[in-house]
Amino acid sequence: MSVSSSDENAGELFSYLSTLDYEKVDSYFLSYAADGKAYEIAVVALRDAADLSTLVETLNAHVQGRVDLYKTYAPEQVQQAEAAEIVSMGRYVALIMCDERAAVKAAFAAGIQ
Repeated sequence: MSVSSSDENAGELFSYLSTLDYEKVDSYFLSYAADGKAYEIAVVALRDAADLSTLVETLNAHVQGRVDLYKTYAPEQVQQAEAAEIVSMGRYVALIMCDERAAVKAAFAAGIQ
């Protein structure tokens, strides 16, 4: 499943991922597993790079929430969620929770440059 800033209710959908004020977001997309597994990839472009640390903080809270959720109903997914990485370049931030983190990080870096 995927959602993005082009969706009609983009701000509401973004609140699943982050508590950052949506007005600070230029654009984003989030792809996630519809079957409840710990697979999420999100990229957020901020309007101002000064909001980067706040966004990263909220994404870390999101990841911790996912870890806590998986501990209650899908313990086999906990390790995947705990291994999630948050990377940034300039005003762009990516949340990477998947098996191929290195490949996704490389694609993120190539896409930003």
